Amino acid sequence: MKYLVFSALLAIVSASACVHGSDRSGGAEESTAEGTDYHVLMAEIALQRHEYYVAATEYHRALKGNDDPELAARAGRIVYEYGTYEQAVEAVEHWVDLVPDSLEARRDLVLLYLQQGAVRRALPQLEYLHGVVEASSDDGYAALLPVLMEARDEEAAFGAMRRLAKAHPDDPTASYALAYMSLISGDVALALSESDRAMEARPDWTEATVLHARCLIADGRTEEGLALLQGRPEFRDDPRMRLEYALLLLAADRPEEARLELELLLAEYPRLPGALRTLGFLEFQQGNMDLAGRYFVELIGTGMFVADSLFYLGSIAELDGDLDSAVNFYSQINSGDNLVPARVRLSLILYRLGKTEEALGSLEQVAVTDPASSVDLAAARGELLMRMDRFDEALEIYTRELQRYPGDEGLLYSRAFLYDRMGRTDDSIEELEALLRENPDDPVALNALGYTLADRTDRYEEAYGYIKRALDLDPDNPAIVDSMGWVEYRLGDDAAAIEYLRRAWSMSRDPEIAAHLGEVLWNGGDREGAEEIWFEALAENPDSLVLQRVIDRLMQ
Repeated sequence: MKYLVFSALLAIVSASACVHGSDRSGGAEESTAEGTDYHVLMAEIALQRHEYYVAATEYHRALKGNDDPELAARAGRIVYEYGTYEQAVEAVEHWVDLVPDSLEARRDLVLLYLQQGAVRRALPQLEYLHGVVEASSDDGYAALLPVLMEARDEEAAFGAMRRLAKAHPDDPTASYALAYMSLISGDVALALSESDRAMEARPDWTEATVLHARCLIADGRTEEGLALLQGRPEFRDDPRMRLEYALLLLAADRPEEARLELELLLAEYPRLPGALRTLGFLEFQQGNMDLAGRYFVELIGTGMFVADSLFYLGSIAELDGDLDSAVNFYSQINSGDNLVPARVRLSLILYRLGKTEEALGSLEQVAVTDPASSVDLAAARGELLMRMDRFDEALEIYTRELQRYPGDEGLLYSRAFLYDRMGRTDDSIEELEALLRENPDDPVALNALGYTLADRTDRYEEAYGYIKRALDLDPDNPAIVDSMGWVEYRLGDDAAAIEYLRRAWSMSRDPEIAAHLGEVLWNGGDREGAEEIWFEALAENPDSLVLQRVIDRLMQ
């Protein structure tokens, strides 16, 4: 059976069939070949029309009672990318059952299981992937890192790697992979012990030595980490090793030494992409924008790290106020780690330029063509829609994404904030209370619930309790310090409120903090002080709706 639908057939069926999820059999799922063909046809029509959720639903229906491997693969891909979580799990499990040697299907199943913390279910799939890799290379469990690092639930991915390493204590590649993930998660002690184990087992494994050096520097043992790399026999003759050494110097907050090492590298190896990229980033961080720009332009000429170069060139143009050039650079990025941040920046610029529909379109395009990034783009799309007071559309985005990623904290927080903006305070509080039940000691959830109660209700004492707990857990978080100032203001202690809010403003130039501090000062009679804070913040954040609303409300 062919699953590509010709345009003529599409036109005929489109004229007589509805593709919005209707079931011609009155609700019963067909298991016949005719029923399968019908749902496949509906799915392909939906894809032609860019109705991706409908396509996923129809392909999910087409799988009922069908054991065609080709259909399983096609449907598995579409449903994984665009369907609900439950649909995706069923479709990909079916795909693995019928095409057990499909590495893509196994990978997708790992990510689905880890998304909901189902570590035990993910382990057999990870072991299968490892077995394939082991037969063709010596990377072993380290080859699983790209899959594990893609998991949305970092704790589940870390837990899976812990179990794999425990099951294979004599495999240095498992120790390496666990050390790598431990370092990222902040467990430096475990990273040190596991990287040392990997290095001792395979002394000639350069990656293990580099990783152990990074762990030493993270542990504050800078000289020991640097000496470890310098002691490698290939150190001076291997540009990759010297580049790693420069990166370690940067990690140790020794930028001048890193710059010297990188410049020496370029003198010996002109146009070395890694050195150009690192120098460009270093100069950008140091505020030397002209020099950074030259490095990134030269890097594009090498054909390597082009997306990174475009992103930083766009950032430099944006900082210079050259919005047209920034739009040009950002819009050329179509893949890579900088795709989402570039599209978010692009959409904000387009919004500032009054091109609201184009701003939304730039985000929607990526969400469709790169479904894995759709959840990361949902918050940006929702925020833009909220700025346009198109609340129902924003809610639809969050709800649809939560069908694909149930329990995703970022989406739930965004929806709670949206409920608040819509005036649905009870729904917002209910969402935040549910998040807090899942993570009772999460300072973010405590603060969000406390602030909402302080700002939207008269439950000030209850709000104070939540915010106080959050502040005890994370005393240097400016958002929490700001909330404490706000709840003190609500409780009538203006002096304490101003103290907290000034402290928060000194920690972060967030316009919402400025709005709060200005309001407390204004209502306390210090109108000159309030105006000074507000207009200072507006100069840095001219598009801040929070600031504009409080100024309009109090100065009218």
